[in-house]
Amino acid sequence: MSGLSLKLDSVSSKPLYQQLAVQLKKGIKQGKFEPHLPLPSIVELSRSLSISKATPMRAYTHLAKEGLVKWEKGKGFFIHLSMVPSR
Repeated sequence: MSGLSLKLDSVSSKPLYQQLAVQLKKGIKQGKFEPHLPLPSIVELSRSLSISKATPMRAYTHLAKEGLVKWEKGKGFFIHLSMVPSR
């Protein structure tokens, strides 16, 4: 799953979806994801982090509201074009 190491703290007062959203956002801004490839899937994230599928879905929904990612039906979540650095 990309070059990003995701870790969630189950005893933190911050909800898991917010922790995940912050880490994904950081990875997007640091260029850890390929802009033309889908971001890690909800199933992939839920399995690798041992969390409910609702948690990554909520994190991606949060990032979509911020304009960082977009959802393409049947394909997954992608980095929003406005976040892709121009080369």
